[in-house]
Amino acid sequence: MRVTESILGTLDTQALFREIAERLNTLVAVDNTAVLLHDPVAGRLQPIFAVGVHATQILNASMDDKASVSGEVLRSGEAQLVSDEMQDVRVANSSGMP
Repeated sequence: MRVTESILGTLDTQALFREIAERLNTLVAVDNTAVLLHDPVAGRLQPIFAVGVHATQILNASMDDKASVSGEVLRSGEAQLVSDEMQDVRVANSSGMP
């Protein structure tokens, strides 16, 4: 109940995303959490929120909706857990990412 009240208690989307990311990180340890909007005409995913090790890089780069982990999530409708970013070709193909 407290979680729902704290999440629904704000209209500030950045604060809402931060609260959700913090709570998610208590369940699953992650390096980065991001929210992206899909532009189907351009075939791009545009970040609107990011926290974590690569937050700045994520926020400054749009991604191809077919060549990224986020694109796979969009297509499959299933969450993805990347154990090693450096070894996953979907991360390596993401525009502007380390």
